[in-house]
Amino acid sequence: MKNVNVNEAYLLKLQVFDTSVVRERSGVSEKTGKPWSLRTQEVYVNLGGQFPVLVNIHLDEGQAPYPTGFYYIHPASFRANGFGELQVSRNLILVPVEESGATK
Repeated sequence: MKNVNVNEAYLLKLQVFDTSVVRERSGVSEKTGKPWSLRTQEVYVNLGGQFPVLVNIHLDEGQAPYPTGFYYIHPASFRANGFGELQVSRNLILVPVEESGATK
């Protein structure tokens, strides 16, 4: 996304704090008998209200948690589903604000 001139006011901004928790869950599927694991990280997203909202984002297996800072959601985090509707991917890709090319 470098060198893309986009006004920051139109982008979802997320923030990772140094206190953001990473949670790991795992188990064995009752249906298939296969092991599963799920890792999430707490982030805050500004949805235009008075305060940011706490949400959890999925982390890929072996992916390091996002460091403290501000992020935007990369366009690769979205796709069109089978009905031609916009859908958010299960695994968001975050881009640090300073690398995004967004302007104020």
